[in-house]
Amino acid sequence: MDTNNDKSLLRNNPIFVIGIACLLAIIMTFVSVLSYARSDTRKTIEQIQTNNHLLQQDQLPQLKDGEVSTKSLDATEKSITNDIQAHSDETDFSPDVLTDSALGL
Repeated sequence: MDTNNDKSLLRNNPIFVIGIACLLAIIMTFVSVLSYARSDTRKTIEQIQTNNHLLQQDQLPQLKDGEVSTKSLDATEKSITNDIQAHSDETDFSPDVLTDSALGL
């Protein structure tokens, strides 16, 4: 009868229950981090970030920190202008596609 009383005291002990919950949370976190580290998604994201970083470095002339040249200003202006012009409605859509009847208005 004493062993049953010890088991019920162990189950009703809040420190024991909290400890088990924390242990399960740590195990689940470890499994999640391990599965992410071994996944192809992480490798793909790292490759995209590396390519973007290299592409940004290739677009602008290399300058020392704080140094500005006319080449860098011209390259930046050209880059911004190209980005803005890439989103022009006239080149993306023909006027026939943008009529009220074609849009269902």
